[in-house]
Amino acid sequence: MQTFTSFLNATSLQEARKASSAEVIRANYLAIAIAAYGSFVYGPTVDGDFVPAPPSTLFRNGKFDQSIRLLHFHAANEGYGFASPAATNDTAFEQYVLESLPGLGSSPETLKYVTTELYPPVFDGSQAQGYKSQYERAAAFLAEAFNVCSISYIGDALPFGT
Repeated sequence: MQTFTSFLNATSLQEARKASSAEVIRANYLAIAIAAYGSFVYGPTVDGDFVPAPPSTLFRNGKFDQSIRLLHFHAANEGYGFASPAATNDTAFEQYVLESLPGLGSSPETLKYVTTELYPPVFDGSQAQGYKSQYERAAAFLAEAFNVCSISYIGDALPFGT
């Protein structure tokens, strides 16, 4: 958000709302252009009104259309479309994890755990999602961190099972 508003020379969302459509389109283009490879840039944002809480919390608390009787999820290999091909060695993979989860920058021990224990540089197919290359390692990380966990969380929250 800070980047988007800075492209509008605005200091708040209220100030950004005064910009022209052309200025907003340009700011949006620039924010997406500088985003990390495969990042989603924008997503559901809690605004207290339209999105009163994170979607996973809303599902967990039953705050969704209860008439829905079936939700189908498929999350196999979801990371392949978004994982960075630049993650070609351990250092680049660590950087990719940091770009994906910037909060890990203040927790070196957690970053090390993610890159050496959860997704170790072992490429014999015995690890998460059977990865055999650095790229597949990055894809496994991305899929599990941003897709599989969310889908599992939502599925567990639904009253009709998974």
